[in-house]
Formats: sequence, C-alpha cells, structure tokens
Amino acid sequence: MLLNNITHWLNKRKWIYILLIVLTFAIIILLKNTFFRNSSSHDDSFKNGLPKLQGNEKVIINHISKLHQNNKKEEAYTLLNEMNDMALNQENALAQYYVNSLKCFIFSQEQQYDQSVNHGKKALEIVEGNLDSINLSNTYQNICASYFQSEQLDSGEKYTKLGFEHALEKGDSVMLKTFSMNLGTIAFNKNLLGLAGYYFMKSASIKTNGFANTDTLLYANIISILISNKDYQEAERIWSTHKLDNALDGNSYVNQHLQCNRIALYQVQKQWEKSRKILTNLHINDYSPDFKAALFTNKWHQIHHDEGIRACADYFKDNKTFFEDYFNEIIPSIIETLTIDEIQQIDIFKVPYITSLIDKHKIIESNDKLLKYSAHMLLGLIYQNENKPELANENYLAAYDNHNEYLAVNDSLRVSDIDHQIKFERLLSEQNALSMKLTTKTKENQILILLGSISTLFLITLIILIFLNGQKKQAELQLLTLEKIQTEEKDKHLEKEKQLNNRIVELSKSIIIKSNELGNTISSSTTNSAKELYKIKRELAKISHFENIEHPEIADKLYQNNELYEKLFPSLTDFNKTEKRIFALSIEDYKVKDISALMGLSSQYVHNVRSRLKKKVGFEDNVTWSELKKRAMEETLPTTS
Repeated sequence: MLLNNITHWLNKRKWIYILLIVLTFAIIILLKNTFFRNSSSHDDSFKNGLPKLQGNEKVIINHISKLHQNNKKEEAYTLLNEMNDMALNQENALAQYYVNSLKCFIFSQEQQYDQSVNHGKKALEIVEGNLDSINLSNTYQNICASYFQSEQLDSGEKYTKLGFEHALEKGDSVMLKTFSMNLGTIAFNKNLLGLAGYYFMKSASIKTNGFANTDTLLYANIISILISNKDYQEAERIWSTHKLDNALDGNSYVNQHLQCNRIALYQVQKQWEKSRKILTNLHINDYSPDFKAALFTNKWHQIHHDEGIRACADYFKDNKTFFEDYFNEIIPSIIETLTIDEIQQIDIFKVPYITSLIDKHKIIESNDKLLKYSAHMLLGLIYQNENKPELANENYLAAYDNHNEYLAVNDSLRVSDIDHQIKFERLLSEQNALSMKLTTKTKENQILILLGSISTLFLITLIILIFLNGQKKQAELQLLTLEKIQTEEKDKHLEKEKQLNNRIVELSKSIIIKSNELGNTISSSTTNSAKELYKIKRELAKISHFENIEHPEIADKLYQNNELYEKLFPSLTDFNKTEKRIFALSIEDYKVKDISALMGLSSQYVHNVRSRLKKKVGFEDNVTWSELKKRAMEETLPTTS
C-alpha cells in the first residue's frame, strides 16, 4: 500500500515538473519573439530613414546617441541632421531641443567647445517658456564642461550656478550633488573657503546611490578647508566620523587626495613621526598631477623639520625638474612657510632662473593675484640677497599691489564668503549633532543587540542543557540496563561454574568412597600377584587423598573476573590473598565444606574467617552471604528518576 502511494506521488510530481518545463519554454520563446520583433521593428523603422517625428522624438534621439557611442559616427551625424531638418520643417520644439542638446554633448566629447556651447545655449533657448517639464540638468552640465575645458572659468561658473538652481527646482538630486561639488571646487580655487565648505557640505548631505567615492572626496575637500582655517580638531573629527582611514587603500585619485590631507594634518599638528611614516613609502611619480605638487610640498616640509634648511635646499636641487614643472603651485607654500633667511639659503633660487620660470608659467599675465604676489615676493627676496635693493623694492611693491588687488577683486565675494562660512560652520555643527545622535542611537542599538544576543544565547544554552540532560539520563538508563544485563549474565555464568565445581567436588568424593571400597575389597581378596595388588592399592590410596589436593585457582578466577567485588566492598583492598579467595567463594554461595575442599583448609578455619570477613565489610554475622551481596548492590548502583 505504501509503495503504491509513493509511486502515485512521484507520478503526480513528474507531471507537475513536465508542466513547469513546458511553461518555462513557452515564456522564453514568447520573450525571445517579442524582443526580436521589437528589435527588428526598431531597426526596420530606420531602414528608410527616420520614422515620423511626432511621438518618437525620445526613441529617435536615443537611437542616434547609441550609434555615436558605438563609433558609428557618420550614420549618427546623418540621422541627426535629418532629424534637425524635420524638426525645423514641422516646428517641433521638443525634437529641436533633443537635437541641439545631443550636439552639445557630442561636440564637447570631440573637444569642439565653442560649437558645444552654442548648441547648448540654443537648446536652452528653445525650451525656455515652452517645455517647462523637461529636465535641463545634463545640458547645463555639458555647457559647463565645455567652458571649463576651454578655460572660460567665469562662464563655466555662471552656468554651474544656473544648473544648480535648475536641479534644485526640479529636485534632481544627482545633478544637484554634482553642481554643488563643482561650485565648491570653484570657490575653493578662489580661496573662498567658507563658500567652498558650504557647497561641499551641501553636496555631501545629498545621499544618492553610487556616490561613495564622491562623498569621500567631498570630505577630503572639507578637511583641506578646515586645515586652511587651522581648525585641526574639527578636521580630525570629520576624518574619524566618516572613517576615512578605511579609504586609505590603493592608489586611486580619492586615496591620493586623502593621503596628502592625512600628511598635512599630521604636519600642522606637529605629529612629524606619523607624517614621516606615511611619506616613507610614497613616490611622487605615482601620483596624479592634481596632487604631485602637494606631495612634493609635504616631503620638503618633512625634510625641513627633520634635517633643516640645508637638507631642504639639497632636496630642491635634486628635484629641479619637478620644481620647474610645478613652480606655480609650489612657490605660494614656500613664501608662506619659510623665513626670509631660509629662502635666501636655497641655492637654486637665482634671479635668471626664477625669472625664466615666471615667464614659462606666464605668471605675470595671469589673473591669479595671489600667485603673482608670491612670485614678486620671491624675486624681491632674491634681489635683496644679491644686494640689489632697487629691484628688490620694485618687486615688493608689485607684490603689495597684487595682494591689494586680490583683496579688492574679492571684496564683494568675501562678504558672501563670510556669510557662507557661518552657514558652513552651522552645517558642521548640525552634522556633529547628527553624528552624536547617530552614535548614541548606535550604542543603544548595540546594547539591545547585545542583550538580544545574550538572551538568545541563554535560551540556546538552556535548550542544549535540557537536551543534554535528557541524553545523559537516557545514557545512564542504558548504562544501568547494560550493567544489570552484564550482572545477570555474570551471575548465570558463576552459577553454572559453581554447579560445575560442586559436581567436581561430589565426583571427587564419590571417587574417594569408591576407591576406599575397592581398596578394602582388594585387600580382603586372595590373589597370586601380591605385588600387583600392592601397586593397585597404592594408586587407590593416592586417589583417596584427593580431598587434600588444593584448587585455589577456582577462587582466584572468581575474584579476578568479577569487577563488582571491590566496587561493592572497598575494604577488600586490605584483605590478604586467602581472605579474598574465601570471600569470593562465599559471596557466590559456596558452602563451608566446599570452600574447605577447594582451598585445602579445615572447615572450622573457613567458618571463622567467613565470620570475620562479614564484620570487616560492615555486615552482621546473621546476614546470609546472598543477602549481603544483594544489599551491597542496592546501596551502590545508581538509580534512575
């Protein structure tokens, strides 16, 4: 019956599996046909040029964009121009926007920045007032990229701000994060640290997927700002809160930025040993151009501290090519860090050499007033060292003028920067409060998790103990049962052995009696061979003395084979050999006369020893030996509950 049920169940299951397989294949075929039909129809729709424009604008522009990405540029340009003509003829504003927006992106990728900007602006003009629902963030981003790549920084900043406002209006978190970071970078480059910090914190506060490295970079920038503001404690807090040590792995752009910040933070806090430890394994040539100058500065700062200005001067001499390539990034740090006397001790700082570097980097023509200030200050110090006071004063005045121009140009921005510095500090304070709240919440959660873990562990332990206790009782019961079986088997074996020994004793007695009778008969009979009769009589006499032959090995075997004796009666260890033998025979219910015969002892002696042994093991003389054994087993063996 059971076999039939199992067979029926398997057959039923088999048909279910077959049905599922058929359905799966049907779905796959359906999806395949649908995909290929859509793909085929999609491809077919472009065989004879573009399909109708109305309603297909997004599909068409995506197709053209895909062709361009797959390096089918000629086909992409042809379709794009065809779409542009159709859009103009049909006065389709949406299609015109898509065309110009894509051209903005394509020309930016192909480094045709002017055309990129023109098409981007045209796309924005088409949309203005007509298509408010369109998200223009990507178009703004492409325009900004073209301006910055062509070094039109003011225009790039303008459209970055417009893009920021548009992303804020549309609620586009990804682009809002991007524009915030860009605005922060622009402000940072202008040394508007409050404004930069505000935008960086704003960008970091926007949590979106896939921006882990960006967030780490943002916090690295924020730490740079805090170091510049000499707020080292807050910089360390940001570093610790966001666990930036975990990002110090590898040689990525973000990692290099963090390494430079970590070294700078150690150095400004005079933790030179820690700074030296990191610098030991770093090589400038492995670093991105954005951070090579910073690492070079960190290295000569360390040398200046460890070995003095002469070693630092040798370092500049040994790395002369690098110094020349990054001159415009290194000299502001030199002017800020070294004293006049120390600058004048650097051998390579000679007027013709420094002048050639100023010309090479076009510093005089630059709009960077702080850089021009540093260059003129350096030249002034060198002229002063070469005893050319007029030229020195001329450069000092130029440095002074550039510094004032810098302050004048940035004065209006400074007001805004102070306002944003306050906002930045407020954001830091809010983030600090949030971090503290999160820390407290985390601790509470950890306590709850710990309590839950302890409770769970306690319950698991309790269940295990209950299970093990049950297993232990079951094992004890099995052991007791096994011991009882073994005891019963031993009792049966000993009983059989005892019966056999008794039979041997009885047989011996019979032999003795019969031998005596035979001897007497032979003695009373007449025979011709007295010598033979004497011989038979003598042999019979030997048999008649069988009762005097000892068999102590029977008692020894009993004692040695029964491990319960010493367990039941610990005092047995103090007995002598004869007492142990008599005890073993007695406890197995051998009678006095049997023990006497086996041991070759007198019956009275055996009786006396037995009485003495009962007292030694703690039992009265009137207790029988079988009762003695029974009581001892009951008191010693474990019982089950």
